[in-house]
Formats: sequence, C-alpha cells, structure tokens
Amino acid sequence: MKEGKKINLYIIFGFLIVLLYLFLAIKPLRKELCFEPEKTLVLSELADEQFFLSPAGEKSVFCFRLSDYAGYLTEDAEPVFVSKYPYKATLTDSMWTFYENDADAITVKTVDGTEQAVLNTTGFPFFQNDRLFVFLPNGNALKEFYLTGREKWIYEGYAPITAYNSSKTESVIGFADGEIVCLDSYGKQKFSFYPKGSDREVILGVDIDSDKKMIASVSGINRQRFVLVSYTDDQQKIVFHEYLDGNLRQPIFVHFGKLADSVYFQCKTGLGIMNCSNFKLNIVPMTEQIIQVEELEDLGLSLVLAENDNNWKVYLFENAYKLIGTLPFTAESAFLKATENGFFLGKDNTVSKIKITYK
Repeated sequence: MKEGKKINLYIIFGFLIVLLYLFLAIKPLRKELCFEPEKTLVLSELADEQFFLSPAGEKSVFCFRLSDYAGYLTEDAEPVFVSKYPYKATLTDSMWTFYENDADAITVKTVDGTEQAVLNTTGFPFFQNDRLFVFLPNGNALKEFYLTGREKWIYEGYAPITAYNSSKTESVIGFADGEIVCLDSYGKQKFSFYPKGSDREVILGVDIDSDKKMIASVSGINRQRFVLVSYTDDQQKIVFHEYLDGNLRQPIFVHFGKLADSVYFQCKTGLGIMNCSNFKLNIVPMTEQIIQVEELEDLGLSLVLAENDNNWKVYLFENAYKLIGTLPFTAESAFLKATENGFFLGKDNTVSKIKITYK
C-alpha cells in the first residue's frame, strides 16, 4: 500500500475515534436549581390590622408558628389569620389552641375561629393527624380526646414519657426506661418492646408508619443506636439496627418520609437517611439540629430545615438521598412548608413563598 493511502486511512480512523468519543463523553449540561421568591408577608403588619383577615373558603391552608406569631396561610400566600400568641400555641392544619401551663381547660378552635371543643383537663396539648392529645403534668401519662371534647382514652406508664408520635390509627410512645409502646386508636396497648443495646436505656426519638408497619427509634446513651422494627398484630422484628458515633442527650428528630421509602433521623454526626426497602443507611455530615423535613413529591425533592446558634440551613436532597444544595440564613426562629412546586420559608417576622425551578 502506498504511503499516502496509509496516511489517509489513519486520518479517517482518527476522525471516527473522535466522533465516537464525542458521542459517548459529551452530555447535556445539567440545569441549575434556582429559587424564585414570589411573595413575602410581614407578620407584624398583618397582626396589627385584625385577627381574621380573609375566609379560607375552598383553598388549602396550612398552619405556622414563628417567633411570637401563629396562624394560617393559604398556599397562594393569602393570610387567613395571623395573631400574636400570649403564652403557648399548638396548631395543625385544621385545629389550634393558645393555652397557659396552669389552665384548667383547653379550648380547641377550627381555622376560622369557631370553637371545636373544650378539653376539661390540665396539661400540654399536642395535636397531630386530626387527633387531640394532652400530656398530663405528671410526665408519664397522656390522654386522647374525641373532636367533641369527650375523653377517649388515657395511658399511664411507669417511667416519664421521652418521645411520642402518632399516625391516624396508631400511637407510639417512648419512655425513659427504654420501653417503646404501640397503642391502637382506642388507647389499647398492641405491643411493647425494648430496643436495648446501650449502657443507659432511654428512648430519645420515635416515629411510626402504619402503612409500612414500621417503627423507627433512636435510643440509648453510650452506644446510642438507630433501630428499625417491622410489626404485625402478632409479632415484632428488628429488621435493621446501627450503632451511632457519639451521643446526643436531647429529644431526637425521627420522621418517616414518603420519597424513596425513607426515614430520617438526627444523630451526633449529622442526618441519617435510611431506605426502608433495601436497608441502606446514609449519614450526611451536619452540625445543626434537625428541625423539620418537608417533601416535594412531584419534584422528587426533600427539604431539611436545620439550626445551630441562630444559623439556619435548608438542605435539598434529590430522591431523599443525594444532597444537591443548601440555602443558609440567620434568624432567631424559622419554619418550612413545602408546596407543589416550592416552599414557604418563615424567618422571625416574615414569611416568603419561594418557587423552585431548573434553568
């Protein structure tokens, strides 16, 4: 073969290699995540005008508590009511109460201010999933009330209650002696167990998912550990446990999410995220205390609100496990609420509606 033909073949071959490389290696640039503020409300201006500002009508509303303010907003950022609360407040998206520690009764109201019920008891109200609970002053008992105000059940333990959560049909209680108790909707004990494994047994955080039939907890001092339990009416089984580095000596955030079959929990070294299907655990380093987790299911995003000495961050996770960004800010108080395509961020005296886009 002549030298010129060899050179031409080398050139063609090299050109084909370059084309193949370009086809395999070059990918479209990923669009950047952007936050677009849509509206900001100043709570002090709203609270000074009047109590109820506009009827909720058929619009979806959500509750908030921020600094000295509490109330309801629509997802269009329209205030339903905003008020300064004098003592303490407990709110859900359908009911609320302002109360004092030594009150003889607790008045429960609906979003529009209509009296829902009067709970004739002393204690500390806790409303969750349209259920009315009151923790009694002795620290080892709680009651649930019907929405009419009539007492439904009372449960008393031998040790102080240190953790609690509920679903629409069940409740789970953690005690200082290391016991976890599951109750049905009528306060009847379904089962109890002790995670154990630590030098000092105490339940620091717990949550229940009645659909998954799982209970997650963080327990113990010295050899603190995370435990995931599956259950039926007949038996309970530890399906995963992990000893954690360091010790937290405080109430610990534990929360079942919907995205990627996840459960979130605080630990000394950061945020633990467990996949309940394959039992893979990812611990994301954080120095802040976990306050809230909100999920945008349509966008596949999880938002984690965390705080340390008035320095706050919103962590953004893709599909619950991949950290893709943070939003830092300073404030004395804050809250987070997910919307269909973004979130509300409350800081001290303001609430801002923010849209998430990719550009």
